[in-house]
Amino acid sequence: MEPVRIGIIGTGTFTRGSHIPVITSLPALRVAALCDPDAACLEQAAGLLPAPVPLCGDFHALLALPEVDAVLVATPTHLHAEIAIAAFAAGKHVLCEKPLAPRPEGLRALLEAWRASGRVLQVGYVYRYAPIFQRMRACIEAGEIGRPRMIWAHEFRAAFYTPWRYDARISGGTLVEKCCHHFDLFQWMLGAPAVTVAGVGGQAVVRPGAEVETIVGGRLRVPETDLLDHAWILTEHANGARGSLGLSLFSPHGPYGRSDADLESLDVGVIGDQGKLLAYVRRHELRFWDRGGDGARVERVEPPTGQPQGWHAGGREQWEQFARSVRTGERTPADGILGVQGLLPAFAGEAAIREGRVVSLEAIAFGAGLRWPEIL
Repeated sequence: MEPVRIGIIGTGTFTRGSHIPVITSLPALRVAALCDPDAACLEQAAGLLPAPVPLCGDFHALLALPEVDAVLVATPTHLHAEIAIAAFAAGKHVLCEKPLAPRPEGLRALLEAWRASGRVLQVGYVYRYAPIFQRMRACIEAGEIGRPRMIWAHEFRAAFYTPWRYDARISGGTLVEKCCHHFDLFQWMLGAPAVTVAGVGGQAVVRPGAEVETIVGGRLRVPETDLLDHAWILTEHANGARGSLGLSLFSPHGPYGRSDADLESLDVGVIGDQGKLLAYVRRHELRFWDRGGDGARVERVEPPTGQPQGWHAGGREQWEQFARSVRTGERTPADGILGVQGLLPAFAGEAAIREGRVVSLEAIAFGAGLRWPEIL
């Protein structure tokens, strides 16, 4: 079977360091074209490929290429919806980096374009594909902890490394840019969407003019910004379960790709009425306690070795899924509906902190012309 031919729109640091190594290692995929208005980024990305491909400075030119079956949208967030809508109009399948948009407005037009196209839309919620979270969800579905009642995620990491992410008009803000990952995990593990969101947070360390450690190593002089650098978010879900998210952008971290148990940057736990699960992502370790047991059962959940995995857990598996979905029509676990369901709680979290109130997801959805939780 011929590989799915991918046009990459956006060749920044993450694309070059994570996406391209994974795509070029998978026989089911082939990079067919590259697009970026930054000629230096474009040339660096081209140098990572095994053979020359068309290089475009404008995404419309890439979408016009007949040798492109599908596109990766990996641009700054404010361009995601515009490019995805154009890609569907051109008959292309789309893997769009999260989040789908920096604001709720415009999401409906994107979803309607996707539905009308009959093409695949997969959102880059890589944790859906990570072996450790797949195993966690399997334990829940098997009833090993009973009915899940509480979930938490702690991501204590370093700051964003690209200046555009500090502009909320482009990125949507910290919770939108980063934490839709966590809110998607919450609804997946608990088996129900959030209905209300509350939170506190602020800007304590990652302030304009400060020099800070970034997530990829090195240091950055923080541009003018009012983005949150820490937050605690509470979610209440439709089935009565509750979630808690803790985020810091000024915790010692070390660069992507480093496995250091002392710098564990993400842990996720679920407590049910019969037990508890706790995942340490960097350590590839899942711990299980049952009620009345005499200690934790520890499982190592290692990703496949010997092949590029990407910078996030699940980075390789998401591309394997995308290739299957394009080839066979198999539904992706993170389609457009789930992409929005994971994103709207992030908008609610930003509003909850800025306005000091509990925010209804139904109200956020209604303002965007959507229904909650059905979306469309």
